[in-house]
Amino acid sequence: MRIACVVLLVACGSKPAPATETPKGEAKPGETPTMPAEVVKFHDILSPRWHAEKGPERMADTCGAIGELESGADALTKLGAPGTVDAARWAMGTSELSKAVGALKTTCGTPDEATFEPAFHRVHEGFHAVAELVGGHEPGSSSLHPLEPGSSSLHNEHEHH
Repeated sequence: MRIACVVLLVACGSKPAPATETPKGEAKPGETPTMPAEVVKFHDILSPRWHAEKGPERMADTCGAIGELESGADALTKLGAPGTVDAARWAMGTSELSKAVGALKTTCGTPDEATFEPAFHRVHEGFHAVAELVGGHEPGSSSLHPLEPGSSSLHNEHEHH
């Protein structure tokens, strides 16, 4: 009886269970990496505003969402480098994105299109720099692509403004 208990304990607890999930941003061999949810969420906040027609409505809508953009940038910073992404590059990219969102917030305090558009463009470019790190945007590409959780890229027919 005692031997049976020892055999049972050894059989049940001696090996760790095999991993069934792939960490965010890493792919199983032969698969494409998945987008971290924080990247998808930031994209979902940015995309409809970026693709809106330039003008007072786009500016008002974007400035009205500045809190969401700040929270999204903070979430990306707190996430840390996903998967095999270089931690220093991730930290630099998310820091630049956060600074761009902060500058946009300042611009929104006294909004005019002449200062808003360059500030908003900086946020957009900052996001793409971060998305490139997790395979969500091809370097040099000029298109923003919609993301689905678990998707590996940001693809859309919309043209940049």
